[in-house]
Amino acid sequence: MLKKFFIIIVLLLQVVFVIMPVKANQLLSVSDTMSRLKMGVLANHTIQFTTSSGIAAGETITIAFPAGFNLGTVDYTDIDLKDDAAEIELGAAATSTVWGVATSTGNIITFTNGITAVDADSAIEIEIGTNAAWQTAGNAQISNPNVVGSQIIRIAGTFGDTATLAVVILDDDQVIVTATVLGGLTFSIAPLATSTVLGGSDSASTNSVQAATTSTLPFGEQTIGQGTVLGQQVIVSTNANNGYIVTLQQNQDLGSGANDIDDFFATNAVPQKWENTTHPTSTVPSVDTGWFGYTTADDSLSIGSPARFGSGTDRADYWAGLTATSTAYEIAYNDSVVIDGETTNVGFKLEINAYQPAGYYSGTVLTYICTGLF
Repeated sequence: MLKKFFIIIVLLLQVVFVIMPVKANQLLSVSDTMSRLKMGVLANHTIQFTTSSGIAAGETITIAFPAGFNLGTVDYTDIDLKDDAAEIELGAAATSTVWGVATSTGNIITFTNGITAVDADSAIEIEIGTNAAWQTAGNAQISNPNVVGSQIIRIAGTFGDTATLAVVILDDDQVIVTATVLGGLTFSIAPLATSTVLGGSDSASTNSVQAATTSTLPFGEQTIGQGTVLGQQVIVSTNANNGYIVTLQQNQDLGSGANDIDDFFATNAVPQKWENTTHPTSTVPSVDTGWFGYTTADDSLSIGSPARFGSGTDRADYWAGLTATSTAYEIAYNDSVVIDGETTNVGFKLEINAYQPAGYYSGTVLTYICTGLF
């Protein structure tokens, strides 16, 4: 009877042992963000998870990569570890002040907690590769497998929590993107309103413009010794890499039969002021008894002195003649990459003295040329 009782007790104890196994807790919010998914290339890893149990001092975390991955020379200097966003100092071995990091030939990285415990429900982040930069700048990365498909990474260790996660390896993870941005250039001419000041304040008294149109400069009847100024505005928009340049060219001098009105004596390279004390003084009919010239309010030209037509209060107060009919003279320039509706005032002045022969003077055609500097 005693023998039978002993056997029953033993069997009951065996049943109790089987139905009470030890289970590991699952990690939460587990992910691995890789910098490249292409097979055979080097990649950074950012592994994140939340602990269920916490990590006591002396406990370990292991990250096991499948056989196709190659850890290469990755060590603790290529790894950053964060506990709830706080950086943790790492070393080759655990001490009372650092966590130890070791790699093995089985593609396993082992982290050993050498300092204070990590609380349960802590968010852990592990950066592996050149993305690790807290202690030292990482210079080694993990090489991806040379096969396409899902790969299982396992997280475990003596701290008790576990997880598996999958990453995918592709033939190619990059798309080459190209685009062509077409060059754009718009140019227009507009008349300046009567009494517009071309540039600086010094030009207001002598260079206040009279009415012009988009396509004509109607100087009208001239009074001896009193110059007349007409004005236009050039407007440019472009996406050219090096901006634009606008030039001006005339086909011939103003003429009436055998007589003409000469160009102002100064040049585009060295303009001169044309003030109330500056008048045509020749007494030989049709030889410098009348002048026609131009100015620009652009004080950042590209050829020669950028502000040669004046700047500040003197802007657009210097004048030049269109002396050569085959030459295009610079009147506006900008080397910016994108220009939207930039305006430049251009002035034209005509003056005669008493020795200029009477007549209706015409025949001069001015040509604007706007060039985008792509």
